[in-house]
Amino acid sequence: MIIGAILISLAILVLVVIFVTRPLYKAELVEEDQEVNDTKLLTSEYQQTLSRIRDLELEYQEGKTSIEDYQQRRETLNNEAAEVLLKLDSDKSVKGINSQK
Repeated sequence: MIIGAILISLAILVLVVIFVTRPLYKAELVEEDQEVNDTKLLTSEYQQTLSRIRDLELEYQEGKTSIEDYQQRRETLNNEAAEVLLKLDSDKSVKGINSQK
């Protein structure tokens, strides 16, 4: 009878420990998912910027855009693409540092 009570107490203790520590494991999973989503968002933003640059090139080649407008918009789009790449690089280096810990 004492052995049964000890086993039941141990089972309850294990369940309590699992229940109490479960949010810690979920927080890690949510953090990893957020990092993946951030990277996907930045990658998508970069691809959209490259697409806008290609569209601008096509407009210029077809004569729909003046040289001044083309150069100004091209510089703006290049700066946007560079900013996104810098964000992606910094995210990757931060993730690399965090994964080494």
